[in-house]
Amino acid sequence: MFVHSNHGFADVKIAAPLELDLGAFKSSGVQSNEILFPEETVVAPAEPIVDASAMEQLTGMGFSELRSKKALLKTGNNGAETAMNWLFEHMEDSDIDDPIEATSGSVAASDSVDYSSFVDMGFSISQAKKAMSQTNNNLERAIDWLFSHSGEEMAIDEPVVPTISGSETSASPRYELIGFISHRGTSAHCGHYVAHIKKGDQWVLFNDNKVAEVPDAEKAIGEAYIYFYKSIL
Repeated sequence: MFVHSNHGFADVKIAAPLELDLGAFKSSGVQSNEILFPEETVVAPAEPIVDASAMEQLTGMGFSELRSKKALLKTGNNGAETAMNWLFEHMEDSDIDDPIEATSGSVAASDSVDYSSFVDMGFSISQAKKAMSQTNNNLERAIDWLFSHSGEEMAIDEPVVPTISGSETSASPRYELIGFISHRGTSAHCGHYVAHIKKGDQWVLFNDNKVAEVPDAEKAIGEAYIYFYKSIL
């Protein structure tokens, strides 16, 4: 290995052990004083949900299914009339016929809705999302749903935090050196690379098309660039 010094480059030997014990760094599982952060669950993309009734009205007026769905999503599923007005305003947009991007899992189209109107009425974001999920993402129906259920205890769907067992892993923390790559040449800018591989108890040198046993590989180990270790079972 080469390190930089004030006078140029100098060879420095690395004390790479034949056996490496990482037991001190091995995890023993979740401790009683530790709290796990929730992990994000990767869910396959889902098709955004739109108001079926409004969708039928728009397509009945002659709008394509793609444009009708895009208009409903852009206006928060706030009815066919609002979506139709949006379509007339954006008819000449260059991306009007671009495919609609799917959203991940249960998040769907409701996450693109502006919830400020719910908050202004005194409802929380969680309650607004609950109402939207119960009314097929229709804004007007969601508001009516919230008022009609205002005296009820709402069970807000929260993401489930996966539990992780605190048992120790069975993997061994001990490793043995089975190979390394080193450089041969007068400087890092010339020469070539060779490999040493451990076969049983014997080290073997692979130098281009030449293969030879190495009685003592200790010096070469200290001058290597890359080391390969294998777990000791």
